[in-house]
Amino acid sequence: SVSLGRSQTRTRQALIVSQVALSLLLLAVAGLFGRSLSAIFSADAGLDTETLATFSINPFEQRYETERTRQLALELQRRLEMLPGVEAASAASGNLLMGGGGENTISAQGYEPKSGENMQAGANSVLPNFFATTGVPLLAGREFTQADVLGTPQVVIVNKTFAERFFGSPSEAIGRRVGYALSDEFPFEVVGVTADHKAWNLREDDMPRTYWPLLQRENPDHLAFYFRARGNPESMLAGAVSTVRDVDPELG
Repeated sequence: SVSLGRSQTRTRQALIVSQVALSLLLLAVAGLFGRSLSAIFSADAGLDTETLATFSINPFEQRYETERTRQLALELQRRLEMLPGVEAASAASGNLLMGGGGENTISAQGYEPKSGENMQAGANSVLPNFFATTGVPLLAGREFTQADVLGTPQVVIVNKTFAERFFGSPSEAIGRRVGYALSDEFPFEVVGVTADHKAWNLREDDMPRTYWPLLQRENPDHLAFYFRARGNPESMLAGAVSTVRDVDPELG
C-alpha cells in the first residue's frame, strides 16, 4: 500500500503525516509526535516543510530484489519530477519526523575517541537531490548523484554537528574519511555537509548524522518519497498515487 503525507500553511513548520486509503481519505496523525498541534506547527524542524509532501512504499513486501528496488526508486523519482507543478523529488530509506532511519557506531579518520565516548551517529540512505527537495541547506560539498552507485568509490554526507565534532568545521570535513567503529579502515569519503535538522522527531537535540547513497545500499527495502510542489501539495497526492500504480500496480 501507499501512505501519503502533506505540509499545510505557511506558518506550519512540520510535516503532518497521513494515511491514504484507495479513497484518498487523509487522516492527520500529528498526535504521533506526542505534542500539541500548536507546538508542532511552531517548532523549527530545520526542513522547509512548506509545499512538501511525502508517501512511502515497501518494495520488499512485493519481493523486489536489490537492483530492481534501486531502479524503481530512480524511475519513481523521474516520474514524480515530471508531474505538473512538482519542482523536485527524492527519496530516503527512513521517514523524516516519524522515527525513521537508524544509527551506526562510527569512526572518523584522525579522531581519537575519549574513553567511553558515545560514537553513535544517526543514519539514513537517500537518493540524489534529497536535501534540495526537503529544504535542508548544504553547507559544503555536494549532494549524491546517480554516479554514486555500487562499485564506485564509497561516499557519505554528514551534518554540521558531525563535521564540527570530528573534523573541526564543515569545510574541513570535505575529503576526510569515515568508517565503522569495529574496523580500522575508513572506506567512506565525506563529500557533503548539511545543516542540522530534526530527523526522528521534533524533540530531539542536534546529534551527529550520516547520510549514505541509497544507490550504494546493498539491501534497500522501505522507500519514503518526498516531493515539493508549486502551491498546495494536497492536490498532487492523487497524481503521486497514480504514478506509483502506473509503475507497479502491486505497490499501490
